[in-house]
Amino acid sequence: MQKDKLKDFLDGKLDFEALHKATDEDSIESDFIESYHKVIKENKTKVPDFNPFGRIELAKKRRISLVRKIIPFAASILLVISLFFMIGKRNTTKDTIALSDLELIELQQNTEQALFHFSKELNACIAEIDKEQKTRQPFAELYSINHFKIDFDNPTKNLKIN
Repeated sequence: MQKDKLKDFLDGKLDFEALHKATDEDSIESDFIESYHKVIKENKTKVPDFNPFGRIELAKKRRISLVRKIIPFAASILLVISLFFMIGKRNTTKDTIALSDLELIELQQNTEQALFHFSKELNACIAEIDKEQKTRQPFAELYSINHFKIDFDNPTKNLKIN
């Protein structure tokens, strides 16, 4: 973990104070920080306006300013494209199908034939269902006779005369 922080510092991702707080006093990194701190103090005595992190700060500012320039530009491009698609979708005319009289008559005849065929098949299916119900009817009568309960105390009570 210490090596990662030192690498981040050397890459310019971590500032000097954060690196100094993250290191132990007995480690090699603390020796590096102390020597680095001494070099900075010596250079400040020679050059009073010396900033060792100037280039890193300048690179960060350029990166941030570039992002700040690109984001509004990209947002405006997306806005224009979305408006273009909305207007294009709104103004599309629906295609109308134009049929001649002969085509319309042929289409009507084909529809009538299809409906006639459908009704013929439907009637055949209904007739099959009626036949099936008629074949099941004796079974239903036998079932009802089989489960007919007769009251032996009063046998005329359950008899029905039609």
